[in-house]
Amino acid sequence: MGTGLELEAVKKDGTKFPVEISLSPLQTEKGMLVSASIRDITDRKKAEVALIKLYTELEQKVKVRTEELVKSEKQFKALVENNDAIITMMDENQHLIYRSHSAEKITGYTLEERNQKTRIEDVHPDDIEKLKKCLEELRSNPEIVQHLTYRLKHKQGNYIWLESTYKNLTKDPNVGAIVVNMRDITQRKKAEDKLIFSELRYRRLFETAKDGILILDTDTGIIEDVNPFLIDLLGYSHKEFLGKHLWEIGLFRDIIANMESFLKLQQKGYVRYENLPLKTKYGHSISVEFVSNTYAVNGKNVIQCNIRDITKRKEEEEVRLRLSYIIEATSDFVGIVDMDQHAVFLNKAGRELTGYGESEDLSSKLLSDFIPEWAFKIVAEKGIPTAMQTGKWSGEVSLLSKTGTEIPVSSVTIIHKTPDGRPQYISTIARDITERKKAEADLISMEKKILEQKIQEQKNIARVIIKAEEKERNRMGQELHDNVNQILAGTKLYLGMTGDDEKMKELIKYPMELIDSAIQEIRLLSRKNVTPLKNINLIDLLQLLVDDLEKNTSLKMVLKFDLGEQVKNDDLILNVYRIIQEQVNNILKHADAKTVSISVQTIDNRIQIITTDDGKGFNLNKIRNGIGISN
Repeated sequence: MGTGLELEAVKKDGTKFPVEISLSPLQTEKGMLVSASIRDITDRKKAEVALIKLYTELEQKVKVRTEELVKSEKQFKALVENNDAIITMMDENQHLIYRSHSAEKITGYTLEERNQKTRIEDVHPDDIEKLKKCLEELRSNPEIVQHLTYRLKHKQGNYIWLESTYKNLTKDPNVGAIVVNMRDITQRKKAEDKLIFSELRYRRLFETAKDGILILDTDTGIIEDVNPFLIDLLGYSHKEFLGKHLWEIGLFRDIIANMESFLKLQQKGYVRYENLPLKTKYGHSISVEFVSNTYAVNGKNVIQCNIRDITKRKEEEEVRLRLSYIIEATSDFVGIVDMDQHAVFLNKAGRELTGYGESEDLSSKLLSDFIPEWAFKIVAEKGIPTAMQTGKWSGEVSLLSKTGTEIPVSSVTIIHKTPDGRPQYISTIARDITERKKAEADLISMEKKILEQKIQEQKNIARVIIKAEEKERNRMGQELHDNVNQILAGTKLYLGMTGDDEKMKELIKYPMELIDSAIQEIRLLSRKNVTPLKNINLIDLLQLLVDDLEKNTSLKMVLKFDLGEQVKNDDLILNVYRIIQEQVNNILKHADAKTVSISVQTIDNRIQIITTDDGKGFNLNKIRNGIGISN
């Protein structure tokens, strides 16, 4: 058996090259020999070197690739474990093989806790059937990727929304499982719900708004939507609005006349017109306010036009304007304060009356700055409370000018309330009554003078009458005393001369008594009728009357006398005396009284006479006019 040796041989030119020498024993006739076979192995050696190099490179590449695969696997694992999505793998029987760590963060359950539950456990009842259907489709049609959105109960009890993708890779030898990718979309669903709610709310606002609303395409100016209020306001149908340019609708031509005007509207982004006249489909004229705004919706600009019917507001403004003209033109004071009594408004006449200039700021002034203290008390305690209850209060007070002068006025105070009944403002309308007050004072003064003149005339007449009566009384008294009494005395004398005849004396006894009584009565009448002496004291005269009445009548008299200083006017004393004398005579004749009280006193520089009795009285309705001093 030969043995191969690899040696390096040298050529004739000195070049070295590898050879393989094989030595084999050879039996010859000469004995045992060694046979040597030499083969040039240069090409083989080159091939071996190349192969070793290839193996080395391949080994290095395998090592690098292995390291890359390990790194990639680690990266993939890190990506899976740290991803917000849940990655799960199930076998053909849907038993869990693998679940990423993010599942615990999203659902709250650990892997062990989740394995204790069935696949559909904790799924929202409304989503169970569609999950079952998805899994069944996955089994029967493994080539189809299944997508499902459903709700799963979190460990804390609330439901979360999961967006899932199911792919059946059980036949793939590299996977051999059903791969499920699930993402928590709870926040997105809430945002979508909010968006849907917002859209519904916007639509509701759009549909129920009390302004007319048009939605236009920003690029073309074509009407895309119109709300019911504008349809009802103008009488055109929904169809008649949609698809048309704004300027194609006749009633809007004054606002947007053409495309050029629309381009200006695009550039401005906001346009507002007021008091524009519009005609409805039925020919009715209305005033509107037109407001246009541009804003973005889902990345696209739209133009919203709001059309508000301001016909009523315009009419109210015209009424307010006319009222303002009237208030400024009136000569009466018109002022308004708020419920804290701060000045809000004062018209031209009010400023002129109180001395404030047109440009003078009155916002710091209070109601009390325009009214004297005594008048403010009336307004605050009576005027405003009454106006709060009934709506207004009227009365005569005074205003206070800037210089402090009081100005008498006839005023009306009105409480203005909000629609819900809350007091908002207090207005006062006042008319200067200075001239009227002066005229009233002059009239009162004149009437007083006339009254005084009449009283003086009455006094003069009464004085003349009393003098005439007193003169007549004196004459009658003297006549009775000097003539009638003398006749009666003579008669009594002659009767006394009838002699000593007892029978005759008896016959004339009663006539003699009657004559004595008549003489006494005449003397009493003469005394009453005769005018008292001059410079007599009134109290003495009245006391004499009272004493005489108590002596000669059954009356009980009570006299109360308090005139302060002594009355020295004889005519006045006589008048007082005669009045009381007349009253007492009337009581004697008609009252059937037992007690009479007489009070004479001074009140406000006047003599007051009060006579009372306990008699039967008389009917006031039957009083007849007489010719006494009072008349």
